[in-house]
Amino acid sequence: MKVLLVSRTRAVVPSWTEDLARFELSYARSLTAAAEQLGSEDVDAVVISADITAGDGADGQVVNGLTRLRERAHGAPLLMLTDGQRASALQRTLVDALLPASAPADVQAQLLELSAERAAVRAVLEERTVELEQRKRELNASRAQFRAVIERNADAIVVVDRDGVIRFANAAAALTTTQLGAEPGLPTREEVQALLSRMTG
Repeated sequence: MKVLLVSRTRAVVPSWTEDLARFELSYARSLTAAAEQLGSEDVDAVVISADITAGDGADGQVVNGLTRLRERAHGAPLLMLTDGQRASALQRTLVDALLPASAPADVQAQLLELSAERAAVRAVLEERTVELEQRKRELNASRAQFRAVIERNADAIVVVDRDGVIRFANAAAALTTTQLGAEPGLPTREEVQALLSRMTG
């Protein structure tokens, strides 16, 4: 699993990173550097150290940095490694999960993996939703085109269900039955049956 760790210093290394078989780490020293790095590198998750969001003031800069990072993360979850005191409420709304520094390493690792899996599932669902909406638009366009062709056809077309109920009749069918003495409008079942008898008889 590829993880981008955003920390001002490599000295801030979460305990779950010791399991190198599970995690492939890359580093960035700022939110801006992380966003630039994500322009050329795909990752499964981004972990932001509390030292990035603490100190030097300007919560607005951190919020802007997190917002830009989210845009560049291509759906990868953003997790904030925190001691519970440093992240502001606004910052917490911009990340997918908080990764408590006090939690055991295996719990942190599981939370990281579950966040990445959830993001992957969400991405697949969004892709499928877009795909289904496109198919629905195509089907509706095809139906509209088919209906237009049928309605404009010079031949009389009548669709009757198994019970003999007329489900559709185009304008030519209505005109044909009217010419045979029926009332103007869509033909009745009896009128269609009479018409079919004349045509086949």
